[in-house]
Amino acid sequence: MQKAVLLKVKEGQRENWKNWCNQLNKTLRDEAVLTLEEEQVLQELALGFTLNNEHYVIGFMDGECLPSNPERTINQQHNEMKRTCLERVSDADVLYNIRLSKLND
Repeated sequence: MQKAVLLKVKEGQRENWKNWCNQLNKTLRDEAVLTLEEEQVLQELALGFTLNNEHYVIGFMDGECLPSNPERTINQQHNEMKRTCLERVSDADVLYNIRLSKLND
């Protein structure tokens, strides 16, 4: 299953969200990968863009997308950061997703 969503970054929260994403990508990466394994998610992606001086995020997940473990601190933090920084605009259509599982040399 593939899911995508469009979110608007709340006023004054862009840097806060970018810092959280940086932590997920670096210092919290191992823990984030563990949660993806639990949720049977093959890929999770967040893309940011600006339109008419407003900031947006497209979130994308590919896999079974099982519910997250609410007891995990990282999941609690992630939910709090989403609540603080983002507001949902709408679901987004996944028009295509071509991903190589293994690159040939």
